[in-house]
Amino acid sequence: MGSRAGGKVHQQLWYQTGIYYCPGKIGKNQHNSFSDCIRRSKTENWDTLTVQRPWANALNLTANIGYNFNSKWSTGFNIDLVGFAFGRKSAAVLTSNGITRTEPAAKVSGFNLLLTGDLDYGNLNSEFFLKYQLDHRWGIRGVYQFIFNEYKTSSIKQTAPDGTEVDRFRSKANNFGLAVSYQLK
Repeated sequence: MGSRAGGKVHQQLWYQTGIYYCPGKIGKNQHNSFSDCIRRSKTENWDTLTVQRPWANALNLTANIGYNFNSKWSTGFNIDLVGFAFGRKSAAVLTSNGITRTEPAAKVSGFNLLLTGDLDYGNLNSEFFLKYQLDHRWGIRGVYQFIFNEYKTSSIKQTAPDGTEVDRFRSKANNFGLAVSYQLK
């Protein structure tokens, strides 16, 4: 177990939802399977919340697992489990079915919880890495990261096909990178 603090700042960021989003009530029932949601995932069905000045930060409890192949090479995985997020409120624009509406104060989803897939809440991060230890303190890591950030609206709701009102919009990103690590002990 561990903890992670992270943040995201942008000029503008698009948070999307739509048929592919499939909140649990919609995507996990007898009428709509998850594969149905994916199969019908067409960009023309996507609803987009454009947050004008996003700034999201999260503090989460993580699960961490690793394996040392030898003294130089290791691999690992970590994932956020639960925590909270904070950030500034921002004006946003929702585009849905060709109609544009404004949201005066979209805000970062405050509670983060790993459930699975689109059932998750909030701002979560997971990472796979391969590490090469240069000496007893310094190392280099190749990283694959999956992160998502979520904003909620207060005055606008998206209506799903079953009538469920949706006020959460998510930005998902698959990232690759290199990192330098330093051991304190």
